[in-house]
Amino acid sequence: MRRRIPFIASLLCLLMLLSLLPAAVFAEDGEIDIVEEITDDTLISEEELDGELVVLPDAPDGWQVPEEELRPFYGRTGWLQLALDRPLLEQVGHQRGGVACACYALAYCRTLLDGRAQPYSDFNLGTNENDAWCAWYNGDYESLNFSEAYEVYERIVEELLDGKPVVILVNGTRTQQHYVTIVGFEQVKPGQPLTAHNFLMLDPCAADFEPQNLGEADLDLKKLGHGVYQLVVDRSEAELPREMHRSSYLSACSLTPCARKLRTTRSTLLRALPCGARVDADSRRIDTLEPDEIFLTDAIVKNTRGEYWYRGRTEDGRTGYVFAAACSEGRPQYTVLKLGDTPLPLCLTEGEPFVLSGTLSAGGNELRSVTVEVFAGDEPQGEPLLRGTLTGRRLACLLEEGALKEALPFETLSEGDYCLRICASVAACSSTDGENLLWEEQSLELLTLGFAVEAGPEVDELS
Repeated sequence: MRRRIPFIASLLCLLMLLSLLPAAVFAEDGEIDIVEEITDDTLISEEELDGELVVLPDAPDGWQVPEEELRPFYGRTGWLQLALDRPLLEQVGHQRGGVACACYALAYCRTLLDGRAQPYSDFNLGTNENDAWCAWYNGDYESLNFSEAYEVYERIVEELLDGKPVVILVNGTRTQQHYVTIVGFEQVKPGQPLTAHNFLMLDPCAADFEPQNLGEADLDLKKLGHGVYQLVVDRSEAELPREMHRSSYLSACSLTPCARKLRTTRSTLLRALPCGARVDADSRRIDTLEPDEIFLTDAIVKNTRGEYWYRGRTEDGRTGYVFAAACSEGRPQYTVLKLGDTPLPLCLTEGEPFVLSGTLSAGGNELRSVTVEVFAGDEPQGEPLLRGTLTGRRLACLLEEGALKEALPFETLSEGDYCLRICASVAACSSTDGENLLWEEQSLELLTLGFAVEAGPEVDELS
């Protein structure tokens, strides 16, 4: 009996140890396979599961793609990053503001593919970062649309395996719309769905060129207004060096903002520059527009020959320049004329100072004047009690500018009901013959709002 006690004690200890593994079984090779169900409340590190656990983080509504648009992926797995020439990328630089993120994202792609720094302006049909209109064709990139998120993710992997960076449209917790360059993927596992957390990006707004994880930056694919995702891919031959469009022709042209909806009146060419190839060799033919095609403009350009060309895009997204004489006069687009996030005076206290604030824009056409008036009563009748006017040609104005602030001393209004009215004079240009610029000006009443001034608190007089 004495000889059996150590054996029995050892057996009992072994059974006790095994009882601490409630969800384990012995595999054929003798290793322990964990089969315990992992719930949301289970705290276990990725290393403990050999990296097999994929967690989709909780995200704010409106930016993460739906789970039903994902599917298991069985393609190339693991990790990949394109070679990044950071000194060249530093020459391209970062977006300093404005709306040129697409131009910068495309510039990063071409810089990596061509081995030389490409300025964002090479791909901008506009004049600066605040007037940016990205021409994907200038970088030999093509915009593709997909209805399901997994189609985009899988195509990105294919493009990266071919050594090609891509551009995608994203949104997230820090932005409603942004373009970034995808340069790699990581933690791609067989049978697991691809998500934003699998991809590495260069963000035009970042402080450096260290690739960031798209999902960890709280960004994901964004759908366009008609319900599809946008992916922009290279269509050039990767092994062939190519000369970029470096025309200085636009610097010799004059540009006037012009938001109009036109139709082509005859068959005409959509070109890369506001001139023919005989004037500048870089003005290549992008496409042929058939009669009665809709063309949405954002500017009209006078070239070195004195001809007027519209800059804009077709309804299906082709961008470039069209000779003005080949288009109808169309109509100005005032529909986006709007006030910015403006706190309006629904109710004020007598003697309380108030500054009307916000941004007023005319949807790409020119504001010639802006007038703000305050009337006694519920209707804008008779002479205004307060009146402020801003004049000058501009695309937008700040309502808290000095002239309005000084002309609208709300604290001087006594107790009663009042009406505030904002009007603007908007001018839009066009050309019907390609040789003369025509202007039309319209006065628009943008806002009429009633508000009240209440009596202030009574102050006890000191005896």
